[in-house]
Amino acid sequence: MANHEKLLSQVSNPDFEFLAAKYVELRSFLNSSSSVRGFDYSNPLAPYKLCSVLAKEYFDLDINLSPSHLCPRIANRLDYILWIYRLLDGTELVNEKLVGLDVGTGASCIYPLLGCAVFPDWKFYATEINPESIIQAMENCKRNEIKVGDRIIIMPVSVDDVLFPTNKFASTPMFTMCNPPFYESSKELAERTRLKSSSPKTPVLWANDSELYTKGGDLEFTRRMIDESLELKGKIKWYTTMVGKKETLISVVAKLKEYNIHNYVIHEISPGKVTKRWAVGWSFTDYHPRRQDARVEGSNLRSLNPANISELMIQVPNNVVRSSSNSKRLKGDMFAKLLSILREIETEPYFSVEVKSEKNIIVKFTFATWTRSFRRSGLGSNRVSSGETIISVEVNQQALNLNLWWKYGSNYKLFESFSGMLKTKLALDTTNI
Repeated sequence: MANHEKLLSQVSNPDFEFLAAKYVELRSFLNSSSSVRGFDYSNPLAPYKLCSVLAKEYFDLDINLSPSHLCPRIANRLDYILWIYRLLDGTELVNEKLVGLDVGTGASCIYPLLGCAVFPDWKFYATEINPESIIQAMENCKRNEIKVGDRIIIMPVSVDDVLFPTNKFASTPMFTMCNPPFYESSKELAERTRLKSSSPKTPVLWANDSELYTKGGDLEFTRRMIDESLELKGKIKWYTTMVGKKETLISVVAKLKEYNIHNYVIHEISPGKVTKRWAVGWSFTDYHPRRQDARVEGSNLRSLNPANISELMIQVPNNVVRSSSNSKRLKGDMFAKLLSILREIETEPYFSVEVKSEKNIIVKFTFATWTRSFRRSGLGSNRVSSGETIISVEVNQQALNLNLWWKYGSNYKLFESFSGMLKTKLALDTTNI
C-alpha cells in the first residue's frame, strides 16, 4: 500500500523539471514564469502530452491520445483504481485473479491499462459505443501487448444495450467501474463552465459528444446502473461509478436508500483539487471496506455517508495510561487481555481466530457466543449451526488502542454488541494492570 500511495503522489504532483529533462516533448510546455509548478496548462495540447509522459514514466505504458477525444487525468484514474483495490481487499478476494468491467472505456482505455499495469493478475472487459474510440482503444491495447498481454477485451456495444452484459462474458466481473458522460447537453456544459471559477490548471476541454453528453447526464446514467444491479445483485461484488456533480451524488445516495441498498460507499477522487469528482459504490454482499474508503469527510457532504461505521476504536482509559509506569508492558498486557477475553467466549464450533501478526487477528463467529441470549440458552456446542459466518471482525492493536474493523456481516447491531463487550471487559481488566 505504501508503494501505491507513493505512486499516486508522483502522478498527482509531477516533478515537471525531472520529466522535461527526460522527455523532450514536454519541454515546450514548461513556463518558468508560471506560478503553477512551471507547467502551461492553458495550452490545449499540454494535458495530452503530460498524460502520455506520466503513463510512460510511472506505468511503462505507451498510450496514443488524440485531441479529438477526452484526455484522462492520470491521477484521478489511478485514485479510482486504487480505491477499488481497497474495496476488494475488504472482500478477502483481492489476491485472486480479478476481472473488472469498465463501462464506456473511451479511446484511451485508461482504466483497464492502468489496472493491468499496477496489478499483474487483473483482467478487464471494456465496453464502448463510439466506433472511433473502439478502434483507438484497441490500438492502445496492442501498443502495450507486452505489458498487459491479452488481459483486456474491448467489447463494442450500442446505446440501447445493457450496461452490464454479463451474459456475453466468459467470466463474471468482480467489480464495475465507469467514467460516465457528466452532462445532458452542450448548453449545460457551457453554463457550468461559465460558473466555474477560473483556474490555470483547468485546460480547454476537447472530446467527442459521446464522451460528454448522455440523456439525463450522469444522474440518469447512474440510475440505469442501479436498476441493472438490482437484477444481478451479488453476481458482481462491487458496482461503482464516478459522478461529476454534487447534486448527482446527493440524488444517487437517495436512490440507493430508496431501494434499501445500505451497503454503499462514497469516495472523493483526489481531494483538494479544483474540480470535484466522487466515486460511489454499492454492494449486495455483506462485506464492508475500511471507514476511510466508505465515507467523505467534508462537512457539507457528511450527511450522505452510510449510517453504519465499519471501524471503531477502543482506547485504554486515560487514568490507566497516567498511572502506568511501564507503557511497553501495558501494550503487551492489553493484547494478552484481549486474547483472554476471546477464550472466555470461545465455544466450538461457533468461533475461530486467524492470527495475521503478533498484534493483528481476525475473529469469526457462526453464533454470537458472547451474548446473554446464547449463554442463557445453555445449549453450548449442542446448538445446531449452519456453519456460515454471521460476523467477522479484524482486531489490530495500535499503540494503546484497539482498532476493530467490521469486515463481514449483515447485522450491524452484532458488531456494536461485540465491540461494546470488548470495551467493557477491557476497561475493567486494564484498571488492574
